[in-house]
Amino acid sequence: MTFTLKPNPVYDFSAWEEITPAQWQAIADTKPLAVIMRGSYQLIGSRNRYEDVKAVEYVLKAKSLGLRTGLYHFLTPNGIAEQVALFMSVWNKCGGTDLPPIVDVEIDLQASYSKSPAIIGNAVWQSHIKTFIDAVAAATGKTPIIYTSQKYWVFACTKNVLGQFVAPTWTKDYPLWVAQYPNEPETWTKPTAMPIGWTDWAMWQYSEKGRQNGFVANDLNTASAAFTEEITGLPPVVIDPPVIVDPPTAPQIPEYAFIQFDNGTGGLTPGTYYDLRK
Repeated sequence: MTFTLKPNPVYDFSAWEEITPAQWQAIADTKPLAVIMRGSYQLIGSRNRYEDVKAVEYVLKAKSLGLRTGLYHFLTPNGIAEQVALFMSVWNKCGGTDLPPIVDVEIDLQASYSKSPAIIGNAVWQSHIKTFIDAVAAATGKTPIIYTSQKYWVFACTKNVLGQFVAPTWTKDYPLWVAQYPNEPETWTKPTAMPIGWTDWAMWQYSEKGRQNGFVANDLNTASAAFTEEITGLPPVVIDPPVIVDPPTAPQIPEYAFIQFDNGTGGLTPGTYYDLRK
């Protein structure tokens, strides 16, 4: 698979990916909008939670290179207050980040929380997400970003009387970082599988196999023009199309146009004419 890096690149990393000094420089050379790190996570199906061992190191390294940074928490049900405390601990160690805090919502309730004693329904999970978001927003003063996909966000939705999934009323209040991986990223300009409740996106993760295709990160993202302007404070660069100027029109010569040249003495040479149509 061959494709080019999309505009306004954003990379995200966790401790699973080692970044060498040379790779850091390669990242900086692409002038990304931001570099995002996993800050913390709670294991699925348990209340064991951890700080990503590379989070602070990577954020501080990115800052030293003059790169904007972001930080996310992988959220799972239960222990929400403890997860907030853990994430904010990492956030504060990093001195905050340029991007708002991010909550990673990728839980399949049916696969992981459908059996006793860990039964969690969609409405409960929805409330857990909102509790986390509200607490982190209050602690940072920033509106969090939600990372998710169409597949996983449905578990945060409830059904109406017609049996249709309906997103939480507050969904659109938060910027969306959406994951969708086309087979041929080169031919796609935007995601098509939007999670319920959103019509716009701030960032789009379009590949999770960047390194095997020669890029500096596995997870490759592009930021929308609107989000880029919001983060940078600068309007997106718009390249005006070239002005097409019609080539000069050749002079129209009458059918019988002739000219008589000076003979060098100030007079005209009798009988010496040149037909300009030839």
